[in-house]
Amino acid sequence: MLPFIHIFSKSIPMYGLCIATGLVVASVCARILTQKEHKPFEDFILYAVILFATGMFGAKLFFLFIQFPISEIPRQLFYAVTNKENSASGFVFYGGIVFSIFGFIIARAITKKPILDYLPIFSCVMPIMHGFGRLGCLCAGCCYGIPYDGFCALHYHAPISAVQRDIGIFPIQLLEAILLFILGAILIIGRQKKKPIFNNDVLILFAYLIPYAIIRFFLEFLRGDRERGTILIFSTSQFISIMVVIVSVIFIIFAQSKNIYKEKKIA
Repeated sequence: MLPFIHIFSKSIPMYGLCIATGLVVASVCARILTQKEHKPFEDFILYAVILFATGMFGAKLFFLFIQFPISEIPRQLFYAVTNKENSASGFVFYGGIVFSIFGFIIARAITKKPILDYLPIFSCVMPIMHGFGRLGCLCAGCCYGIPYDGFCALHYHAPISAVQRDIGIFPIQLLEAILLFILGAILIIGRQKKKPIFNNDVLILFAYLIPYAIIRFFLEFLRGDRERGTILIFSTSQFISIMVVIVSVIFIIFAQSKNIYKEKKIA
């Protein structure tokens, strides 16, 4: 596909460019939501910067943890930071989700604003940014699909990753991006229209996590790369997806039985 674009004498990784585009589009969506809910957009931006930094670090760290022995991780992490080609791909999304927890804690301590003020907004816009990230994967050739010669088959000639050249590949990154954009649109529209579940600051998180985990579980069957490792009979991401659904359902049942959360009015 197109791992780099060249402007004058500079080579710009398409993966990074897609991530940057996703940040801009997600920020525009967040601006609309913060205005609708009368929340300071500046605090959201601070939350976003911290979450992006911790999330990217976690996503890269999880990838290295799967790929290398623990003793090798510090050296590989340094190499990933200092080598632009190596840093352009090789992330595990669920690692970013886990480390975002630390990001929320740090941002909460700095802004003094409750996490629930911005958690629903992040739940709405995360699929949008993630979708653009998958378009970056499409350009770079990482997270590629199984061999496939049917409709929309991809043929890579100069990818960043180890995908085989010049054979048909299932467009798994494009399919996931489309599903993520649809999920993001449903969450944003539902939040704006104050629909049940979407109107709840806690439940909307699970309205994002559970559908994505289900989507990811089934899409993994169409993945052709084996770089993310396996746990039992499942890929690492499939196993984590199962855990996400189970833990989410348990939390929802427990919280509902204890009446922990209440429907929130959105002005």
